[in-house]
Order: sequence, then structure tokens, then C-alpha cells
Amino acid sequence: MFILDKTIKFKRKLKEIKQKNLLSKDVTCRLICQDNQLRRNIEKDFDILAIRYYKHKQGIKIIDVKVYENYPLTFFNVLKQLITHPFIEDAMKEFTPSPIFSPPSIITPINSVSLNFQKNDMRSPTEENSSKELRKTLNIHNIRNIFLIKYLLVLFFLISVTIAGAIIFFRVTVPSPILPQQPLPLPDKSVLLPRTSLLKRITKSFSNKTGISTVVLLGCGGAGKTTLARMWGQSYRLHHPKAIVFPINAQDRDSLSNSFKELAALLAKFLSKQAEVERINRIKNEAEKEKARLSFIQDGLKISKGWVLLYDNLEDLENFASYLPVDGSMWGQGKVLITTQNSHIESILQIPRHNIIKLDALTEEEAVKLFTITRGPEFSQSTYNNPEKIRRFLKSLPPFPLDISVAAQYIQHHSLSYQTYLKELNQQSDRLSESEKELLVSSGKSEKEAKTRYSIIKMALERILEENKYFKIFLLITSFIDCNNIPIELLEYKSDAFVVRHFLDALKKYSLVTENSRPNEYPQTFSLHRNIQNACKTYLKHTLQLTPHHLLLKEVGDTLTSYMKHEIVYRQNFSCMKLLSTHGEHFVQNERLNVSESIRGAVASMVGSTYYHLGETLKAKDYLEKSYTLLPHDASLKSLYCWTSAYLGLICKKLGDFHTATLYFEQSIQGYKTLNDREQEGYARVLSFLGSLYLTLNKFKESETLLVQSTNLYRKSSTYNNSLNFPVALIHLGWAYREQGEYQQAQAVTKEAVEKCETHPGLETYLGQALKHLGSLYIERGFFEEAKNVLEKAANLYKKHNGKTGRKYINFGKIDLLLGQAYVGLGRYREAKKLAQRAEQFFAENHSDDPGRQARGFALLGDIYRQLGLYPKAQYYLKKSKALHLELYGKGNLRTARVNLLLGKLYIKLAKYIDAEKVLEDSLPSYQTRVPNNHPYIGELYVYLGETYTHLGDLQKSQKFLEEGRSILKERGLSLL
Repeated sequence: MFILDKTIKFKRKLKEIKQKNLLSKDVTCRLICQDNQLRRNIEKDFDILAIRYYKHKQGIKIIDVKVYENYPLTFFNVLKQLITHPFIEDAMKEFTPSPIFSPPSIITPINSVSLNFQKNDMRSPTEENSSKELRKTLNIHNIRNIFLIKYLLVLFFLISVTIAGAIIFFRVTVPSPILPQQPLPLPDKSVLLPRTSLLKRITKSFSNKTGISTVVLLGCGGAGKTTLARMWGQSYRLHHPKAIVFPINAQDRDSLSNSFKELAALLAKFLSKQAEVERINRIKNEAEKEKARLSFIQDGLKISKGWVLLYDNLEDLENFASYLPVDGSMWGQGKVLITTQNSHIESILQIPRHNIIKLDALTEEEAVKLFTITRGPEFSQSTYNNPEKIRRFLKSLPPFPLDISVAAQYIQHHSLSYQTYLKELNQQSDRLSESEKELLVSSGKSEKEAKTRYSIIKMALERILEENKYFKIFLLITSFIDCNNIPIELLEYKSDAFVVRHFLDALKKYSLVTENSRPNEYPQTFSLHRNIQNACKTYLKHTLQLTPHHLLLKEVGDTLTSYMKHEIVYRQNFSCMKLLSTHGEHFVQNERLNVSESIRGAVASMVGSTYYHLGETLKAKDYLEKSYTLLPHDASLKSLYCWTSAYLGLICKKLGDFHTATLYFEQSIQGYKTLNDREQEGYARVLSFLGSLYLTLNKFKESETLLVQSTNLYRKSSTYNNSLNFPVALIHLGWAYREQGEYQQAQAVTKEAVEKCETHPGLETYLGQALKHLGSLYIERGFFEEAKNVLEKAANLYKKHNGKTGRKYINFGKIDLLLGQAYVGLGRYREAKKLAQRAEQFFAENHSDDPGRQARGFALLGDIYRQLGLYPKAQYYLKKSKALHLELYGKGNLRTARVNLLLGKLYIKLAKYIDAEKVLEDSLPSYQTRVPNNHPYIGELYVYLGETYTHLGDLQKSQKFLEEGRSILKERGLSLL
């Protein structure tokens, strides 16, 4: 490692000693020192002072060198044993580190003054008076000290009482830590039926206060099961603020898995165990990953103060049974509330019959009450509120909350009489086509009820679509993705916010939608009832005569693809990306959606790209490969092919298949060259991807050429200038310059990346990465104070964004190590050691799915332990790093050579000169062929080779390497640490 000459102060002291003639010409000594490098450094500085030293000569002064916290202090301690002079003592004080905390002494103890009076002491009068005065002074001090001690004891007592009172007060008044809760969205209160008796029945069924209690809400779709479960969940949360109440979408395996991911993430945040969840997410085998996540959730719930899990729409009881809490010894004490249409649940899950609550239909009183509430307060107070007429009317409708609320809203907003509404409803029901009747399959209701429900929803949809031409595409988008948590921004990407708000108000007007309240980092969302969404699908497929290549379906796919692409390129809000990946998966896997392979392939490409940025490499690979096979080879999809190829290249690079990655990147670049100017951002992006890969392959000049092209393209366009990949391309360009020894250019473009990130809020995600690279560059140049400042800032950023991205996890450990190296350079060894130990623990707990990052982390850890003198640990991690580097990059790669150099430095410290010669000679061809002859890396290697040959007795080789190495470093203004 290189540093600028920061020992000017020490050298100045040596010069002053020489000028003051403090040493006689006959000063000779023999040094005994276990550290050969330290002994040689002392001997070198003895030469400056003209001190003669011998290795074997007897009869001269022998000095056993004791190692202090820094070299100047060690040297002056040796010098102190040769000469006694106040100047040496002062020099030692000057280089002695200040204690971390040295509080001022309040009381001077009596024992600090030594009094040895004897009876026969002969003193002069002056001496006797002085002794009396001293005793008098000590007595005064004693009195003062007694009062001071009493005062401090009283003060200590008062402070203790105050603190104890404060603790008691805060235990009562300070709120508990925020528990991991998910929103439980409900319909507006104006259309919400307060089902008090059912809520009380649920509470009574949960009367068991130990172990796990399970209650089931059983009924057909639209009976109000989900709403009732959420109402009870909200009530329970209100009365038990320390309990976890979490909704789980159990509609299918993907939905269930995503819900458990969210639960694991929130438990990890609450329990400060994000690292454990990150480790689980990187398990490659999906079955093992699911098992580990389930075990983590069980452990987390077990230590919580009670919990409630709401399993919504659980139909596949046999396959999902392992996800249901049964054993209290595994899950702890809690409650499970299930909503389902599966009437076999009692026999399959062996739930007591009295804990199964059936919601088949509303009573007459409930139906009338809901109808009246939904029509609004004015209707409740009007003469039209005739309960008998309402009862007769409601007998023609299915007796379920969904049907009654939609019908009531329709009548209210169009001022219809009951007879007119029923006439329209019957006409609508009679006109149903055979294709529309597919909704009746497995609906859980009679054919008449199913037809009536569909007709009720269809009438509302027809009115909605009359209001605005954009509503048709909005309804299509919301019908063919997941019905829960649909981002409002997705629709705003197609039109402006005013039109989208108008659409949501129209849906809300007919009780067809629920808007969700979510935490700030999440986008605002809304949800549809599953039965409503199914009705929308059937209505749109019949009305629009949707074929696989229908233009409107293509428009839906294009909107979803474009929005996901925009999120990836310009924002990367990871909370939003998680939602979008779920919706994209639902679109691709939706069996009822008969779309063309090209549309499905386009969305699959974005799903895969999103999963890549979320750190789920293998899942990303599956979707990208599926996209590659689904997309036909036609000109209109060439841009998407180029995108998919680029991301497949990133996947292959991450998995260590550099040859295939190169082919994918080159294929993507060739494709982008044939496209128009609108695709220049994609072209710039893939140029930077290949440029980054060339860095790994040690093709530094080729890398520089591609990255210069990429960054110039970004600079030319005000739109592309805001791409998240622009600062990444700048960082890699700085790396390319650095590897070629062009430190000033490297520092300039890396600073540009930092400034770019700081001035654009959307680029904050990459600011930590840019600061990390800048700090590493400062360390290499010897600017340790500057390195410390930027690395501390980077560390704070990574802590702030913890859990928002799976890709940056490894940087926590690397930041600690780089910061530790900066502390070593500043002589703060104790702090450096703590950081190294923390990083070591981090690497032990977090196993990367990116072995290249892991290998570089081990190299950093080994090198910092070398600098701290912890040689066994240094050797362990450097050997581990070398094995990974050989496996990934091969013997001739510069990264492997770098690890060999670090091992060589360590072997010299251990006096293993033959081992040092071997690893340093192994790294020599890589350096000589891949970097310029005057590169600082070459100079560093030559110096250590020269030192090795000195110890091996080959003075000719030693002199040659030392002269060449020192010449290179001198030319660069650098020296060795």
C-alpha cells in the first residue's frame, strides 16, 4: 500500500538530534528484535544518526526492542537506552497517543504525597517551618476533601433518585418500539356494515389463552369474510398494541411466499436481524430458502408478545398446511384467523367445529342496515327509507355484502326506483352469453345468484366506462395483474394523475375498490375484491373480444413493461419494485389471460430485471431465460431483445460465467447500434456493463474505451443524464483509470459520480457506492484523513438504506475494512482492529451469492489483519481469498496476482522468505503483461521482491528489483507502508 511522506515530523526530530550533537561518536549497540522489518527500519534511521550497530558482536550494549503503538515511539524508546537527554523525553511525549478519555482528578488522595519524617531528623529552621506549613496545608486539604466527599455523596444520591424516577416514568409514558405491522385496508365507513355479533363471536372463539388458537371464517365469495377478518384484526391491534397482527395472502403459492417474505423482513427490522434475512435470501435452493425463512419467522414470533396471522382466501389446505401455525413450541403463543371457501377445512386441518364460523348470507336486518348505510345519511333520514320496501327489493338480490353495497351505490348515484333497477338487472342477466357464464364455474353459489352478481357488477362497469375513454385501459390493467396493492403510479404512467383520480373515484362510487394506506417508502396503492376482478376479466374479454394479439392487450403489456423499465432505469424504489415484481409475475402466469408470447415475454423480461436488482439472482435468471424463448425474432422487439441480452449478461457475470456474459453483452451492443436515437440510453448502459466486465478480465484499456463512450452518451442527453446507471459508469471508469495508474483522472471521475449522486435525490442509492470507491482511492494515494471522512459518510448511508436492496449487503463488511485501513494509516490501531473484527463477524454471518465480492472482501480482511500484526488470521483469510480468486479468475488474472502480493508481504513479516519468493514471482507475469511498466503496482512488487532476495542472499537480484521499484515509486511520489 502506498502513502505520501507523512513522517516529516519524525525525520525533523532526527535531524535536530544530529544537529545538537547529542550522540557521541563511540555509541554502539546490538539490537534484538523479532520483527525483522522493524529492526531494518531502526537500523536505517541509526545510519542517519551515525550510530554503529552490530548483529553478532559481543561485549557491546544489547537493546531488546519493545514494540510501541507507533514506530517513532518505538525508535525513541531504543534511543533512550543509548543516551539520556530531555530532548529525547520530550520527543517521546510528542509521539505518545493521547488517552481516549482522561477525566480530571476531583480529589487528590493523601497517599499521593509521600511523607518520611524521622525523630532524629536534623533540619534547619527553614526546613522545619516548611514541614509545618506542609502539614498545615495537608490538614486543610483533608478537611476540604471530607466536605467534598460528603457533597459528592449527597449529589450522587439525588442523581440516582432522579434517574430511578425517570426510568419508572418513561416505562409508563414512553411508547414501545414500533411493531412490524401491515395495513389492514377496509372499505369506507359509509359502506361498512358493523357486524358486532360476529366480531364478538370471533373473540369468544379465541378464548384459549395459551398455545395457538385457530378460527375459520367459512363462506362463499363476497360474503364479507376478508372485511370481517380485517375489522377484527384492527380491533385486536387497537386493544393489544404490543401484538403483531399480520395479513397473509394465501390465494396461491406465490402470494403466500411473498407474504412470508414481507413478514420475515418486518420481523427482521423489528428484531434488528436484517443480516439474517439477507443470508436466507441468498440461499440458492428454493426449498431450503423457504424452510430457513419459515424457521426464522417461527423464532421471531416465538419471542414476540403475542401475534395474530390472518390467512386470507386459503383454499389449498393440504399443500399449505406446513405454513399454518399449529405447534406452540415452534411458533409461540398466538392466534390464526383463516378465511376460506373450502368446506372440507374441518376434516383436513382438524379444527374444532365451534371454531368454524359460517358466513353464508346476511340476515334480513343486516341486509337492510347495509343497504341503508350505503345509500348515505340523507337517505336514512328521508321518507324513502321504508324498511318493508327495502326487504322486498333485497329478496331479489344475493344476500351478501358485495352484491348489496354495489346495488345500493348504483341506485343512489343514478336516482333509480327499485322496480327500474330490477328491470335493468333482469334484462342484463337474460342477455348473458355463454362466454360470460364461465364465471359461474366453482363460484360457490347457485347459478341464479352467480348470474345476478355478475349482472350487478357489469351494470356498474358499463356506467364507469362511459365516463372516460382512458378508463377502458385502466380497467384492463387492473384486471390482469394481482388484485391487491396495485400502485396508483402504474395508471398515472399511462395518463395524468387527475384522470386516474377520476377513475378511482368512479370505482369507489360503486364500492368496487379499496384504497390502501401504506408506509411512506411504499407507493400508494388500491385493491379490488377478487370476485369484482374476476367479473371485470369476464366482462372485458366478452365485450372487447380479446384475442391473444389484441391491440389493447398489447397496450396493457407495454404499459406494465414501460413502467417497470422506467422504475429500473431512473428510480429503483425497492419497495415499489417488490410490488411490481408480484404484479408482473401474476400477469405472466395468469392462465385466464390469453395473450401472445411476445407480450408475455416482454413483461417476463422486466420481471427478471427487477428480481436482478432485488438480489434474487436465480429467480431473475429463470424469468429472463423465459423471456428470451418467448420473444419472436422480429424488428419491433429488437430493443427488448437487447435489454434482455444485457441483463442475461449481468446474471452470467454475477455467477462467474464471464465468457457467456461477454457474448450476451456484445450481442446487445450490436443490436443497439442498429436502433434509433431513442435507444441511446440502453446503448450507453450495455457499454458500461461490458466495460465493467473488462475490468474483471484485466482488459483495462478496452474497458476505458467503452466506459468513456458510455459516460459521454449520458452527458449529452438531459434525460439520460438522470439514469441511475450514469454514476455507476463513472465509478467503473474511475476504476479503469486507477488500474492503469492514472490516479488524478480516477479521482476526478469518481468525484463526479459522488457529485452526481448528491445533486439528484433519485441517485442516493448509489452515493454510498461512489463514496466507497473514492475512499478506497484516497487510501491508495495515502490521503487517510480524506478517506476516513468519505468512508464514514458511506457507512452511515449503508446503515440508512439497510434492507432496501439485496445487492449492497456485502458493502457493509467492505466499508468497515476500508475504514479500518484508513485508521491504520492514521495510527488509530485500536479502532481499526474493532472494525476488522466486526467485518470478520459480518462475513461469517453473510454468505454472498456473488463469490467475486466475497473473494475481494476476504483479501481486504487478510491485509488489514497483516497491518495490525495478527498474522495467523491474516494468513487464513488471504489463503481463502486466493482459493476463490483462482477458482473464479484463474492464475493469470491481476486480481489473483494482487492477492499473491498481499500474501508475499505477509510471508516477509513471518520470515517465510521462500514462500514469499514463490507467491511474488507467481504474480510478476500478470503485473508485467497487464499494467504499464511504470505502474505503482509494479514498483510495489519490485520492492518486496528485492527485500525477499536480500534475505535469501541473492544480492544481485535484490539490488536490481529494489532500484527499479524505488525509482517507480519515487517517480509517482509514493512510498511503502
